[in-house]
This record gives sequence, structure tokens and C-alpha cells, in this order.
Amino acid sequence: MTTYNAGDYIKGGVKRTCWLDEGAITLSNGRGLGGGTVPVVTGAAEISNGMVVSVSVNAGNTWENTGGSPVVTRVANNDDLLMGVVISEPEEMERRPVDQTAATAANTIALRLAGRHLRSATVWFPNVIAMTKARLKCADAVDVTPGATGLLKIDVDECIADGGITVKDVAPSDSTPPVPTGSTSLCSMHYQAKSGAADVPIMLAFVGGKTLGVT
Repeated sequence: MTTYNAGDYIKGGVKRTCWLDEGAITLSNGRGLGGGTVPVVTGAAEISNGMVVSVSVNAGNTWENTGGSPVVTRVANNDDLLMGVVISEPEEMERRPVDQTAATAANTIALRLAGRHLRSATVWFPNVIAMTKARLKCADAVDVTPGATGLLKIDVDECIADGGITVKDVAPSDSTPPVPTGSTSLCSMHYQAKSGAADVPIMLAFVGGKTLGVT
């Protein structure tokens, strides 16, 4: 497997610290250096340095739940989502479950995010030109799915009034790129259910060219 070190040169794209959705958690005991036992935490679908990952589409991955950091998961066949490559060794869980009962109870990504029972790592997104916090003012058009292009459009009036970057959700047939060349698409890194009233922050990616395809 290819792994990456801090000194490796990676040209272009955007590097971002992401939560790793590694599925159900299991606690066990491992052998320590002094012969004693140490707690070991594993996920059902562990992610390691060098793996290709995709942005997780889970509805629990809202800005509020994640604290603003995107969530990635193992890539799957036929994914048509924004993908990246893990380029660091994953950090330990921010907070380990106290026991297996607590680990089993954290059976959704929303619960694992709430308990901070996830690891994190640096992910390189080679197709992303830039990534920034933005405002999503929902227009009751579609669910905004993380990692998917064609669902957002720059809201010019709100950008002028607000003085920042504001986007709205649109039907895919109505989405337009923000630059005349048509080479750039908008992509949310967070989930937002279809709504006519929600006004929330998201991490917005400007994606250049085509996203990676998986067969």
C-alpha cells in the first residue's frame, strides 16, 4: 500500500483535516510494553494512510454535528462523489467510549460525532481548487448531499447583501458553475435536508474538472 509522509510533495488540490467514518466500534485489550493490557479501539471499516476515500453522504454529517470538519468514509464501487486520499496517519479518537456497551450504543455517525468517537486524518482532495466556509440559504429544492456536485448555485443577491459567499440549493438541471468557462462546480462538504427556511453554514468546495470515477 502507498503511504504518505510529511515531506512528500503533493501538487495542487486542497488538504483538509477530516473525520473518519469507520463504522461500528469494538473495544478489546492489547498487550502493553510492560506485559500488561492496553485498550484497543477498532472500527468495522478502518481507514489508513494512503487509502482512497469519498465524502460521506450520511445525513448526520451537518456542520453543527461535525464542528465544520468534513467526514470521509471508505470508497465504494460506482461512487460518483468527491474523493480524496488519506495522506497522514490517523489521529487517535478524541474520546474513547468508556466500555463496549457505550461503543455499541454509538451506532450512527451522528452519535459517534456527538461523542467524538472518531479518528481524524489529513485528506488530500486533488480535484478541489479551493475550500471555504460559506452560507447555505435553502430554497426548498433538494437535499444537499455531501460530495455531490450540481446541487448548489451562487445566490448573487445574498452575496451582495451579506458581503460573503452564499449559495442556494437548486434542482440539478438549474445548477450553473460560478465561472464562465464552465470548468468549476460547487460541492457542499456537509449535509442539509431539503428546507424552505434553513439558513446554515457549510464547507463549500470549488471543484475543477471531473470528479474521480470508481468502477
